[in-house]
Amino acid sequence: MRTYDRSSDIAGKSLRLWQLKTKFRVTCNFELRLYTALEQSLIELLLYTDLALTMVSARGVRSYSTQRQYLNLGSGFMSHYVA
Repeated sequence: MRTYDRSSDIAGKSLRLWQLKTKFRVTCNFELRLYTALEQSLIELLLYTDLALTMVSARGVRSYSTQRQYLNLGSGFMSHYVA
C-alpha cells in the first residue's frame, strides 16, 4: 500500500508555482526592456525630426514646426518630450 506524503506534494506545487512566477517575471522584465528601448528610440526619432524641421524653418521655409510653442532651442524645446 502506498502512503500519501502531503509535504512532498505541497513542495512540488510550490516549486511549480515558483517556476511559473520566475518565468513570468523574466518575460515581463524582457518585454519591459524591449518596450523601454522602443520608446527611447521613438523619442529620439521625434527629437531628431523636430530638430530637422526647426532647422529648415529657421532658414525661412515654413513647416509644421513653426506652429509649435517650443520652437526656440533654448528653454522649452525638450520640455514637451521630457514631461
